Amino acid sequence: MMDRQSLARPYARAFHDHARAHGVLDLWGSFLEAGAALAADARVRGMLADPRHTPSGKLALLAHLLDIGDEARRRACGLLLEHRRFALLPAIATEFRALRARDEGWVDVEVATAQVVRENALEPLVRALEARWARRPRIRLRTEPTLLAGAEIRVGDTVLDASLRGRLARLAAAVS
Repeated sequence: MMDRQSLARPYARAFHDHARAHGVLDLWGSFLEAGAALAADARVRGMLADPRHTPSGKLALLAHLLDIGDEARRRACGLLLEHRRFALLPAIATEFRALRARDEGWVDVEVATAQVVRENALEPLVRALEARWARRPRIRLRTEPTLLAGAEIRVGDTVLDASLRGRLARLAAAVS
């Protein structure tokens, strides 16, 4: 069976292409982010799974919750419901963000460190990431005390593990 990201990718591309062609990337980005939050809500998932609700009733409720004012987003929402893909919205939103970042020359980077890092200390990392990915990194920092020391850097599907926890795990694997 295909993973969620693989299933989400064609939807994200179609939504991105439409939004870019019509100059409404911000609108669609907000729509997908809000839809992702709804898809993660247990009450919404329960309502969508409830056979007592008609498909048109489900669509009407989602259109209201998502404040859908145009036909294109309404059709997109209906398509996701019809094909039982509404739960993919978090993955679709992630793919949409990646496509938009690529178009705008950005690469989203998540940096996890064992301790809080000052923004000005990231400049060497920013230069290295720009050189490696030929795009400007948009860095999101988070603290992960279990790393012990060092950092774990995620760029898309690529993980660069320069943490002490990772080094110890590699050492343990080499010894055993």
